[in-house]
Amino acid sequence: MKTPTPNPQPPTPNPQPPTPNNLFIRVFAALSLVGVVAVGCQKEDLSDRLPEATTGYQDVTPRIMAFLEKGGKIEGSKSGEACTLDSAEWYIEAALNFSVASAWLECNQTSVDSLEFSMPVGSNGVLISDAFAAYNGLRDQLEAMIDESVEHLIVADVSFSEVVGSEVSARVLIQKGFDYDKAGPNTSYGPNDYIYFGFLDQPNNNCGCGPNNGGATQCADIRIQQRVRATLPRLNVNCYYSSVTTRGVKWQWGGADANYSHTDFPTGIPATPFKTYYCQNAVTCTNCLSPAQMSFYTQGMYDVMMQLKPSNRTASAVTVDDWFFAGGENAEYYHMALFTYGQLNCGTNQ
Repeated sequence: MKTPTPNPQPPTPNPQPPTPNNLFIRVFAALSLVGVVAVGCQKEDLSDRLPEATTGYQDVTPRIMAFLEKGGKIEGSKSGEACTLDSAEWYIEAALNFSVASAWLECNQTSVDSLEFSMPVGSNGVLISDAFAAYNGLRDQLEAMIDESVEHLIVADVSFSEVVGSEVSARVLIQKGFDYDKAGPNTSYGPNDYIYFGFLDQPNNNCGCGPNNGGATQCADIRIQQRVRATLPRLNVNCYYSSVTTRGVKWQWGGADANYSHTDFPTGIPATPFKTYYCQNAVTCTNCLSPAQMSFYTQGMYDVMMQLKPSNRTASAVTVDDWFFAGGENAEYYHMALFTYGQLNCGTNQ
């Protein structure tokens, strides 16, 4: 089986900082707005405020720096200057990735977490001072929840959900990286690499099965994640992501929604066996993956990551986990996956 390779092929990475803790942040103030209004999940690109989402590179660092500088000057006040909800969402997200994320650090494993917060909104949109206060609160929470000695923030995805009265509620989906030992970007497995599909989210370094029963190896979900992550582009120090979006396959952790099942990818239905590991019936399939199956599902996981990637984004993070539904002969075993994409920017973090 060939090594997973993008088009064009990215440079081979060199790896370098565990786990979820749901936090809730609330930023309150009284402003008037009547009714309940749905807020679009698509991050709007406004030519007068936001950089356009194009395939070409555009340095958005000056806009983020201007937001941080302006916010710092009016911090604690109720400045009358306002911006749209889409602009506030974009600036908060981009500023968090600019100031907190270390997306250039290469790692083998990732975990998913989330924050929830709310922010005042009025008839003219969101005050710059309130958007900056929300950014400040989220930044402090992120810095408190990440142990920089063992992990780092890869990317944060901010999504406004709805406006109720004078508040807009929102969520921040977070992907953190850890485990900095090198993992090779290839699909070659040894002849004795018979590996259990997963261990139900529990650490296990003895996932050998079948002819390799009890063998010292991480489970298939982690091994596949390491191989696919190793194909992500190498970033220079101080690079970060903006205009972030996340897509999942059967994902159900950390507040993230699964956009797709194993059979409904946007371009056609993949033939069985599925591109990512999915055992529909314990009688007709196995949860002990052979070396050939490990190669197939490693390549398949990479292919799905690239298939779901928006044309104007770069793959920034991938997390693979295992899941199991009991049911005797009808038991289901599968890998769920979460992919995050963003527009890559390089500048000087403050």
